[in-house]
Amino acid sequence: MQTEILMGIQKLSNPVLDRLFIFITNIGGELFYILALTVVYWCISKNVGAKMFTILVFSVFGNSVLKTVFATERPFMFEGINPLYEQSAPGYAFPSGHTQGTTTFWFFTMKKLKKTSIYILGVLIILLVGFSRLYLRVHWPIDVLGGLAFGILFAVIGEYIIDKITPFKYHILNVFIFSIVIPNILLIIFMSESNLKLIALISGALLGYFIQENRVKFSVKAKIHIQLIKFILGISILLGTRTLFKIIFPDTYLFDYLRYFAIGIFTTIIIPMIFIQLKLSKKALN
Repeated sequence: MQTEILMGIQKLSNPVLDRLFIFITNIGGELFYILALTVVYWCISKNVGAKMFTILVFSVFGNSVLKTVFATERPFMFEGINPLYEQSAPGYAFPSGHTQGTTTFWFFTMKKLKKTSIYILGVLIILLVGFSRLYLRVHWPIDVLGGLAFGILFAVIGEYIIDKITPFKYHILNVFIFSIVIPNILLIIFMSESNLKLIALISGALLGYFIQENRVKFSVKAKIHIQLIKFILGISILLGTRTLFKIIFPDTYLFDYLRYFAIGIFTTIIIPMIFIQLKLSKKALN
């Protein structure tokens, strides 16, 4: 039945829809989350941004683990199914990573904002991204349904766990345990190249966030034109740093870890410190 569904969708394929659904599927991709999460963290709410970032990273990490456990082949491994945008579909199929990440992000956002317009937007994007994975023939329908279910699960359980462990004193040992020890124990258990990058990123980001909350304490509040300057400057520094590190660091596990760890640190503390130095942000009052 799943094959028949994909074969039916394949008959709808045309150049216009192909380009449209490639664009839509990238709403569930890395670049979108970089832009969205930095806007929230730098300009709206540090706490919400850090929580959203942590939950999303561990949802993506969990998706990687689940793919390895289920080890389901992609549809395009079977005769007659011709994929589009195959580069967006490495590894195993179940559950759909794009669908799971999109669901986690938007479910958390809808739960936080509780606005009708956000509910409509969130549900629409989740459904469109999920369907795009079927249209591109890179996932089975069950993969998309699994991504939807696990996306909601990670959003709910992730927020519950974070809310339980958040009220702790910013003692150096606590910071070390939550930002370095726990994530890297998970990495040791579920080691892979993609997981290494995710854990390095979240370790650096959490370490920077905890230090920032205790020492730097930048304020996200600013006039709209200042927020725009902050975002353009910050994202330029972040993407430039990301590209520079890619060029200068050798392509090894160790340097991949250091590169992503540094990107996390830059996101949560270095760039906010630059905002303060340039008087684009003020220190928050205690």
